Amino acid sequence: MNSKEMRKYIDSENGEGFNRNIKLDSYNFFKNKSFIAFKVCKVEDVGVVNIRYIYSDNKKDLKSLIAYCCNFWMGLGIKFIYYREKEKDPYVVSYLKELGFKTNYIEDFKWEYEFECVKGESPCKCRVIESYV
Repeated sequence: MNSKEMRKYIDSENGEGFNRNIKLDSYNFFKNKSFIAFKVCKVEDVGVVNIRYIYSDNKKDLKSLIAYCCNFWMGLGIKFIYYREKEKDPYVVSYLKELGFKTNYIEDFKWEYEFECVKGESPCKCRVIESYV
């Protein structure tokens, strides 16, 4: 899967132009039509993963991808995982909760780039959810 395809899937879930808010310049793991885009960094010598986007059209591929990523992250000694998304199909965040992620809603979040929300709102009024473990 290439970045053009990933951007198409991102826009299909969130609205035309939303993909500009998601950086795909680090790691991108995929299986079939599902993918996880993330960045690995250190914050005060602690290994951190910032998941930039998760797209999955089925739970089976999502589970497989997350398992693969977790093994990769354990090999890097990652201690903290963070994910933020525009409210969408809830099974991604629901699955992260099952895995022990804590979740919060971010009020009045402003995306860097404007886009046409799939719900037809302009500007988008969808809530933003953050998950971390």
